[in-house]
Amino acid sequence: GNKAEEFKKSANILDKSAPDTMTSSNVPFAMEDGFVVTAPVGSFLPNKFKIFDMDGNVREWVSDYFIEGTSLKDGEVDPKGPASGSKRCVRGASFKSGTKTGGLIMRQGLYDDGKAEDVGFRIVLELEDKKE
Repeated sequence: GNKAEEFKKSANILDKSAPDTMTSSNVPFAMEDGFVVTAPVGSFLPNKFKIFDMDGNVREWVSDYFIEGTSLKDGEVDPKGPASGSKRCVRGASFKSGTKTGGLIMRQGLYDDGKAEDVGFRIVLELEDKKE
């Protein structure tokens, strides 16, 4: 989503506390999340799926390459891009994402050697299911 109420208290995205240098190409959300750039893990409440730290903070490098246009089909959750190309795909929102780019499904292409302070990856720790 791109509505402030969907991100309020659960995401580190571009907000009204951001300096003018960050808002020149993006419109900030009309809220304050308490962080101008990245935030420590666990700083926000879980999203609507009850998952922590998935909204905002950094856009995520994914394993496939970027193609222009949409590759989403109706009902498709995790579309796979091509296995090769000129640009890698990054998905999601970051602390620099404003009202036009705040959605989790946002996709963009970046060259392999490109640098962006708001792109990273997520480390996952799978928890074992304890059965009693």
